[in-house]
Amino acid sequence: KTMALVDLDAIRDRPAGDSRHARAEHVLELAESIAAVGLLQPPALDMNRALVAGLHRREALRLLLTPPAARADLLARYQQVEHLDPEETAERLLALPKPQDLPEPLKAGKIPCRVLVDLDAAKDPEAALAAEAAENTARKQYTPTEVEALATRLRAAGYRERGGRP
Repeated sequence: KTMALVDLDAIRDRPAGDSRHARAEHVLELAESIAAVGLLQPPALDMNRALVAGLHRREALRLLLTPPAARADLLARYQQVEHLDPEETAERLLALPKPQDLPEPLKAGKIPCRVLVDLDAAKDPEAALAAEAAENTARKQYTPTEVEALATRLRAAGYRERGGRP
């Protein structure tokens, strides 16, 4: 693996798809965190710049780089947006920094990413899924239902269960 600055717009979806969908509250929380302390854990990409892990981080960065007037519309595209209080959400979106006030390299739309140079997600979707699972379950961001769905997909891909987490 290596680190690289990648244009946000150059980060592609994984050909086989992500194991979960972006949730509005988590995207907003991460945008607030990134605005406050920076991006602590970079997204992981394959050799072709396909997202392997970091869906919510990528979407939080997209939210931060979106002009303030369009942020509510962007947030509305994510799942579970109806769980957010509209007035509180509007205040939280207004409190986010404007794109031009972000530090470099974020201001320029450049995202520090971990590039898995030996992984091609299109040719080896099982390895991409395993990398996603390893990265995300370590942070405990999956719900129990998502963990079970991911474990089912890994079993179907030929991975065996052992003690500990799936």
